[in-house]
Amino acid sequence: MLPDDFSRWAGLAFQILNALASAALWIYVRYGDRNNAIDRKFEELEAAMDHRLDNLEAEQTGLKTALASTPTHRDLARIHSRIDEVARGISHIQGEFSGTSKTLDLIHNYLMNNGGK
Repeated sequence: MLPDDFSRWAGLAFQILNALASAALWIYVRYGDRNNAIDRKFEELEAAMDHRLDNLEAEQTGLKTALASTPTHRDLARIHSRIDEVARGISHIQGEFSGTSKTLDLIHNYLMNNGGK
């Protein structure tokens, strides 16, 4: 056997060995336990995300229900006008009490100064 023949046969053997090693590696990666563990982790993550999304949808439904019963701008305007009416009424009552207080002070002053006669 010549050195050229030997290097060709060695090269061919190396290529065959490389192909067999690549095929074995592909089989391990494709069917190995590592992928199953990763798949299980992704399934667990997917289940957790589904659970979180279900909770989020339930909270969103609760918020929509709560928002449906909140007062509208029209309701707030009506409340504001009623508060303005109450404020005017209180201002009027305050004015009347101020006048009554002044009258009571005058009566009290008259009784203290001229009441003994």
